Amino acid sequence: MTTIPVLHLIRVTCLTTLIALAGASEAALTKVVVALKPDKNPEAMAGERKELAAALGTRLGLPVEVIVPMSGAVLMEGLTNGSVDLGWLASTDVAKLLAPRPVGVLLAARLKGETAYRSVWLTLKERTYASPADLQGKPVAFASKTSTSGCIVPLHDLVQK
Repeated sequence: MTTIPVLHLIRVTCLTTLIALAGASEAALTKVVVALKPDKNPEAMAGERKELAAALGTRLGLPVEVIVPMSGAVLMEGLTNGSVDLGWLASTDVAKLLAPRPVGVLLAARLKGETAYRSVWLTLKERTYASPADLQGKPVAFASKTSTSGCIVPLHDLVQK
């Protein structure tokens, strides 16, 4: 048996609150589908998914299905077409969904009191780079191409500078 990580306990509390805030009556809902963005090893998420569904189902008194789609695009499509009731998304996905307005943000995570965070450029201590402009012609590494803070924002920053 695994132990539900703190993040999943937060998700249970938040999702319960979100459903209440959305004004969904228990009579109208027969099942709640929650989609989590794949953010780690799928095998590791399998046990957590079952525990999250059980914990949230107990709190809601409804069956809960927690799914982890293969990609964020599948999660976003589910929110758009109504096959997913709630989603745990990265900020980039939320921004894409808000543009055409098919969904609304009911809850945003706060880190140190902020709902936004900054990306930073890191370099070896012995390098004398003072700004992204100093990187012209030099090799640069990014995190995953879909990572907001590890690629998208720094790449945008680099292009702007």
